Formats: sequence, C-alpha cells, structure tokens
Amino acid sequence: MSKKASGEKVAEYGDGAWQHFQPLISYLIQHKASVVVSCSDLDFSFATYILAQEDAVLTLKNTVPLDHIHEVIYRQKFQLALPDIQFYTDHLNGNGVDFLFKIEGGKSFASSRKSERSSTESLTDATVEYTNPFDGRTVYRKKIVTLSEGGLSFETNAPSLLLYPAQDFEGVKVRVGGKLIREGNIQLVYCKKYFDALSREKYQVGAMFVGTKEK
Repeated sequence: MSKKASGEKVAEYGDGAWQHFQPLISYLIQHKASVVVSCSDLDFSFATYILAQEDAVLTLKNTVPLDHIHEVIYRQKFQLALPDIQFYTDHLNGNGVDFLFKIEGGKSFASSRKSERSSTESLTDATVEYTNPFDGRTVYRKKIVTLSEGGLSFETNAPSLLLYPAQDFEGVKVRVGGKLIREGNIQLVYCKKYFDALSREKYQVGAMFVGTKEK
C-alpha cells in the first residue's frame, strides 16, 4: 500500500528479514500461493508464486509477458507483497527462465499476534464486495490480490471512472473462504495495470481501510 492506515503498526527488518517469516515462506512454496511483485518505477505489477528458496534468495515463476520483460530487468527497488508482509530488493535478477528475488529487507504490517496467525488464512478464496456509490444498488465482488491489517488490493478486468484514487466506498465486506472477516469503509489509493499468475492483463486497485472492523 502506498499509504499507511491509521493505527497500523509497521515493523522494519534488515538483511535477515526472511528468517523472521520462514514458516510463511515455506507455506507459500508448499501451496503455490500467489504473491505480488511491484516497483515504483514500473507502470504494472504482476502476480507470481515462489518456486524455491535458498536462504534469502527466492526463485519466482516468471509470469510477465515476453514483450514486457525488458521493462522489469532494467528497473530498481522491487517489493514482494505477502500477507501482512512486504519484502524488498534493489534488483530483480534472472536465471534464464525465472526471476531471482534476493530479500534485502522487509516490513511487517501486522498489528497483533492474531493477525500474524491469520496471515496464511488470507491467501486463497478472498473477495471484497462493494456497492456502486452512485446508484446505491449495483454490488461488485472482486478477487483480493493482497490483504493486510491496513488495507487491500483487488483485481478488475478493466479500469473505470468508479475506481479512481480517493474514491470512498461504504459498507464494504471482506470475505475469506466465504467467511465475513471485516466490514466497513475503504478509500482507493491507486489503480494500475496488473498481470495475474496466468499472465493475463488486468488491473490492480489498491485501497486502505477507513474505520473497518474485524469480525
């Protein structure tokens, strides 16, 4: 998220960041759970999954379309978003087939032990529901891409005038595995191009929680 939600606690980690979150990394590898790579100088983000790990180096499946690979290789300062955690590295290298992400630091956005324990529960089958604020009737249900204590992002097939930064949505519902885990308001922060784990072009919309309550 590009903004920190009110009350959200952020813990910083250095070179050994990966060691603090080894159980979660192992879970992600075992279940081929989706993670998201982004860069402030790149006009798109992409979903991928971790193929293997050798200490601080993660091998990520290359899901970027061929005609966009060069844009990734020549950028700096990448972030890897996991549930409630963000790792970062200066360069995203390659091994000829896939990407190599060397974890050089990280941040944890979890504000409690409860949220840390629930991180792995937020990896699959997570959706957000919101209502069109202009007609008050049309309900949208979108797949969540990233989810943390402070906010979320979701995917959509195409941008729209409804999904612009600073747009507010009330009565939003967040569900994981069909269970309602959070309800309240969100404010949109960004909307940018996004390639999903199957290399399909979509858009990722980021939002921060504003007065939402956990269930």
